[in-house]
Amino acid sequence: MGLARWIGTAGVLALAGLGGLSATAATDKSGRQTLSWDDLMPPGEDEKLMKMYEAYIATLSASGPIAEGSAEDKMEQIGTYNVVKELDGKEVRIPGFPVPLDLGAGGMTKEFLLVPYFGACIHTPPPPPNQIVYVKSDTPVVLSESLDAIWVEGKLAAQTKESDLADAAYTLTLAKLEPYKK
Repeated sequence: MGLARWIGTAGVLALAGLGGLSATAATDKSGRQTLSWDDLMPPGEDEKLMKMYEAYIATLSASGPIAEGSAEDKMEQIGTYNVVKELDGKEVRIPGFPVPLDLGAGGMTKEFLLVPYFGACIHTPPPPPNQIVYVKSDTPVVLSESLDAIWVEGKLAAQTKESDLADAAYTLTLAKLEPYKK
């Protein structure tokens, strides 16, 4: 089975929440809101997304076998850039898995994608753009070599970022990074 055929199944499983991180939506004393990944999706978006995945899988089924490694064997990013406008400009905290975009010596980076489940953008199809947060930092931060889950805090913007790995519908200016603990 070619990678493109597997991607459809993996994408649907990822959307079903397998392996994702959770957080309880709350606001702390400083006004910072703790978000879950569901909080980044506008109402009705999950139904739209499931229809997009169903259409994608139907297209794959109709197209016949795809040779592994061929030009057609690629990871499609499916979804929209629809965002929750009320989150734009808010100070937030959200857990996720980092996917470095500019990893340097010693694990140092100034930019990475934050995704809701391990392996997103690398081993599986990328999540929808509105389920990816582009994180940028003025000063380099160290990411664990194992790319364990982390908490990020900072100012969230409804600002897109395109990359070779995946596109993000949100951008977070990093104020704090720490290991994930419930």
